[in-house]
Amino acid sequence: MDEFDEILKKSRRKYLQGSFEYINEINENKTFIASSEIEIVNNTEFNVNKGISQFQFEVDNLNVSKNLADHKNSGFGFNYPIILKSNGKDWILPKGSPKINLTIGKSLEAKGEIHEIHHSFSEAEKKYLRLVLPISSNGKNPHHHYIEGERFAVGSNLKAGGLTDIICDEILFNLFDYHDENKNYLFIDCMDSIFSDEFEKSIEAIIYCLGIITGSLLRNEMYILQSSSNQFETISGFKYKKLPESILDGPEIVSPLILSQVMNTDFMTGFVTRQVLSNMSTNAKKDRRFFRALKIVAESSKFPLEIRASAYSVALETMKNIVIEENAERINPFKNSAYGKKIAIRLKKIIEEEDDFNFNNKESVLKRLDQINQVTNKDSLKLAFTLNGFKLMKEDENALSKRNDFLHGRIPFEDETILIQDKELRFVTYKLHFLVTSLIMKYCKFSGLIKNNPKFLSVYSSKNKEIDEPLFRGI
Repeated sequence: MDEFDEILKKSRRKYLQGSFEYINEINENKTFIASSEIEIVNNTEFNVNKGISQFQFEVDNLNVSKNLADHKNSGFGFNYPIILKSNGKDWILPKGSPKINLTIGKSLEAKGEIHEIHHSFSEAEKKYLRLVLPISSNGKNPHHHYIEGERFAVGSNLKAGGLTDIICDEILFNLFDYHDENKNYLFIDCMDSIFSDEFEKSIEAIIYCLGIITGSLLRNEMYILQSSSNQFETISGFKYKKLPESILDGPEIVSPLILSQVMNTDFMTGFVTRQVLSNMSTNAKKDRRFFRALKIVAESSKFPLEIRASAYSVALETMKNIVIEENAERINPFKNSAYGKKIAIRLKKIIEEEDDFNFNNKESVLKRLDQINQVTNKDSLKLAFTLNGFKLMKEDENALSKRNDFLHGRIPFEDETILIQDKELRFVTYKLHFLVTSLIMKYCKFSGLIKNNPKFLSVYSSKNKEIDEPLFRGI
């Protein structure tokens, strides 16, 4: 046995052949007979084929009905559940077809899209589930260029890295990518049996975490394969879903390759660890506020700069609230919140007994007393970074001072020339992105070097604002 065979034997193994064969069979052109409660669709022949990021169908002879117009608001019957039958293999379309086009000629014909399919898929029982997510060739570097992983074997092939164990809400998942016939796929295997709704929440959390780290939010479509074993050697059923389009042009927040070249460090120095990704995924699954912050940041890169700046400001506010709430007993003016409430009640009683003549707005004073044991909004934002061990620099604080403008729909540089306005807006947008993602990573116990994208902007283009900061910042 040579050295390669020895390494192959000792490596962890993933079984993908059955999954690839199953997906290839799903994607083949098929003809079905429809079963529906709606007369127009029932017993018609569906010719189904796989499009770029959804399934498509054609029906040549719909059942012409006298009450056809009555079904206009339900997509002429196509928005109702449909069962497609073929040789004992039923495809359930729980939402029918969300998009159809009818043509009236010699017969009533229809073309449309299918966005969700179930086949022998159990949602009421725990099963072993595998996500298979096709990856566009237009994407950036794959996740294993950013996330700590290990080698694994597929058949007689050995992949040098990319298999990552993630603990999401106390459940073990395996994250990896692989290719078949020049098609790339991202896989997420649940190593424990799990209900499908919990699985979908978990993979959504993991995918958005990857979107933050890599700058590429991978979506478009997904297959969830069901098996009786976490080896996934045989597949017993599937669920298919069309998803919103992937967003591939966001800024990456770590860059191990560039870091090793610029700072002459070991290549592994800049990777996000399994533990940090596990922390992120668990937070995203369990805390919808945290997930909302991830979602805002990951989806905002497709928008113009002023919208992105506003979105990052909202995400910053969300993260600040999470941090401040968790540390309230440490930072509130009164050490004991119950004591603070007693003081507020006593002060309110004093104000209430005062003559209204002495106040422009007595009610406003009483409302402020309700917040006597809270730090101010201005102080709380800086505190959120301090509590997570992040030291703000001068340009960080300048950007944070403009956050309120964006939250209220104002552009801080509107009185400047177009050239200066564009330069400042680009810089502040990328700075706010850097700050909110740094806060997210620190909250998830990341400790290392983050790519300073505002600095990279100034290095690679003279049109961007110059700043005296390093290319990578330790957080």
